Amino acid sequence: VKITDITSELFVWDRPGIWNGSHFYGPGRLHVVTVYTDQGITGKGWNGGTAAERPLSLMPGYVEYFKPLLIGRDPRNTKDIAQDLGEGQIKILGPAGLNTQVLAAINIACWDIKGKAENISVHNLLGGAQKRIRTYIAGGYYSTGKGLKELQDEVRYNVEELHSAAVKIKIGSPTEGFSGDMRRVEAARDAIGSEVVLMVDANCSLDLPTALQFAQALADYNVYWFEEPLPIHDYEGHRKLVAQSGVKIATGENGYTAAHFKTLLDHHGAS
Repeated sequence: VKITDITSELFVWDRPGIWNGSHFYGPGRLHVVTVYTDQGITGKGWNGGTAAERPLSLMPGYVEYFKPLLIGRDPRNTKDIAQDLGEGQIKILGPAGLNTQVLAAINIACWDIKGKAENISVHNLLGGAQKRIRTYIAGGYYSTGKGLKELQDEVRYNVEELHSAAVKIKIGSPTEGFSGDMRRVEAARDAIGSEVVLMVDANCSLDLPTALQFAQALADYNVYWFEEPLPIHDYEGHRKLVAQSGVKIATGENGYTAAHFKTLLDHHGAS
């Protein structure tokens, strides 16, 4: 199986604006990559979705850059492709950013081809260890006109109507501050009761002293994890936070390289 072509498509749709502690999310945007092969098997991968304020219009340019490096290669060799177009291009493109996001979409498309070629679902190609996994509904964003009652209505709907056993809300907005965000946490816990799992996500918006303040207070509301409290490369800050936190520290969403995760783990920077 050989790659013969790669294309990009951009999609945009209207939706109400929302924001987390650091970023505003306006219209929905999606970048879809399609990889074609000489066997007639195609694969699709994508970037965008919720975190849609990325400059998706720049992503097709990276597809065009990668295309001559991929034509004629076997898409099933996903590890070699990721290595050659990732680590192998660091001097040209840098270690991480839009280029690695596009590479991820290409890699997803290649895994799609691999599964279709072998007539096996990708989750089974990856091991398929479980038939069921625990999930949660991520929400609780800030938006215009959304107060504590609206936040409570949202998380209550997620539990009572969508039957979620776990929900996550945003904290870290500079306009809310510590006290305002803790009122949000209290309101969410009151709405869902003591048995539903509650998590919070700061999207890398806090400094270490503020993150420590949150970490101690969140334990009083039985928060299961505190996600992305600090900038991702503050490894020493993560180490100190994990050592002193009253709740689990979750991070890694914005890590792109094996070296990043090794450094994070060497610092014991996640729970």
